[in-house]
Amino acid sequence: MKVKSFLILAGVAAVLVIAAIYSSRQGTQGVPEAIGKPILPDFDVTRVASVDIKTRDAATTIRQVNDTWAVVERFGYPADFSRLRNAMKALQTAKVIDKPRLSSQQREALGVAAPPAGDAKSTSITFADSGGTTLATLLLGKEHMRQDDGGPMGGYPDGRYVSSDGGDTVYLADSAFSSLSPQPQNWIDKSLLKVNASDLTRVVITARGGESIELARSGDDDSLVLVGTADNETTDTTELSSVRNALSYFDMSDIASPALGEEQMGFANAATFMAETEDGIAYTLTIGGKAEGNNHYIKIAAEKLDLPEPQGEEGESADDVPRDVQAEVDALNHRFSKWTFIIPGYKAESMLKTRDDLVETKEEKEGSAEEAAPLEVTTEPVEIPADPAGSGAK
Repeated sequence: MKVKSFLILAGVAAVLVIAAIYSSRQGTQGVPEAIGKPILPDFDVTRVASVDIKTRDAATTIRQVNDTWAVVERFGYPADFSRLRNAMKALQTAKVIDKPRLSSQQREALGVAAPPAGDAKSTSITFADSGGTTLATLLLGKEHMRQDDGGPMGGYPDGRYVSSDGGDTVYLADSAFSSLSPQPQNWIDKSLLKVNASDLTRVVITARGGESIELARSGDDDSLVLVGTADNETTDTTELSSVRNALSYFDMSDIASPALGEEQMGFANAATFMAETEDGIAYTLTIGGKAEGNNHYIKIAAEKLDLPEPQGEEGESADDVPRDVQAEVDALNHRFSKWTFIIPGYKAESMLKTRDDLVETKEEKEGSAEEAAPLEVTTEPVEIPADPAGSGAK
C-alpha cells in the first residue's frame, strides 16, 4: 500500500513539474520581442538637424542654423541647448516596458495619434536631417500613472504610451517625456545676466519722468549706500537688497516680436537701470511698458568703463592678465542688441525703485525732545528773618 501511494505521489509531482516548465515556456514565448529595447532602435541623434513638436494647440520647431540651435517660432532666438540635449538623451535611452493588446476603443482612449487627431495631450515629434529628410517620427499619447496609495498626492507619471510607426503599434515606454513641451517659449535660452551683488560699485536708476537716484560703494566693503541721504533719513535694507540683487540670475520670460514698434512697447517713455561693476563693465537696462500680464519689455546694452588697466601679480605684467573686458562687452552687445526681452514683473519692480521706496525718515514724537531733557529748576534766594527776642527758639 505504501509503495502504491508513493508511486501516485511521484506521478503527481512529475505532472506538476512538467506543467510548471510548460507554463514557464509559454510565459517566455508570450513576452513581446520589443520589451526592454529602445523605442527608437535605429535613431541616429548625430544626424538630427531639426525637431518638430506638435500638439492640437501648439507647435515648436527647433532647428540647427550655422551650428546654433534656434527656436523658429521665437524668431530664431537661440534654444536652450542643455534642455534640448537632455530631451534627446531621454529619447535615446527610453525603453519599451509593455506592448498592450488593445481594442480599437482602448487605442483611441490612449490618444496615440498624430494631431489634430487624438486628444489635447496627443503629441507628434518629427526628427529630420539637414536636408529635410525625416529620420523618425514618434507619437506620444497618455501618460501611465503609477499609483502611490501611501502618498498624499496619489499617483504620478512613470511612463507614456507611444508609437514609432504612425500609431499601428502602441508601446508603453519607461519615460513620461515631460520635458518635450510644445510651447516655444519653453525652449529658448532664458538666461540673460548673472551679475553678483558684491561686484557692483555703482547703480543709477532713472525714472520715466527723468528723476534719478544713485547708489554707490562706501568704504572698503561691497555694500551700496544711497547717495545724498539727510541726517534724519535711513535706508530700507530690504528694498536696498532688492536693488543690489536685481541682476543676479537675471532671466527672461519670453522674446518680444520684432514686428512691435518702440511706442507699442513703451520705450518712448522708458526708465533705465544702469549698474557698474568692479570688472569695468556698465550694464544699461532700458525698461519699457508692460507686456501681457504683469511682464515688462526691456533692452540690454553693455559698455566698457574707463578704468585703470588691471595690474598682474608681482613679476607679471598687465599684458599677462587674460581677461579682455572689451571683448566681453562686444560679445554681450552682439547677443543682446537685436532683441527686446520680456521679463517678469517682479524683476522690473526691483529696478524701478524710487527714493521714497529706499528711504525712511526718523520721525520725532511731538514733545519727545522736551520730555527727554532734564528739568531745570530755578529758585530765588529766601531771606530768613532774625529770631525775635523772647521767642524761646534755640
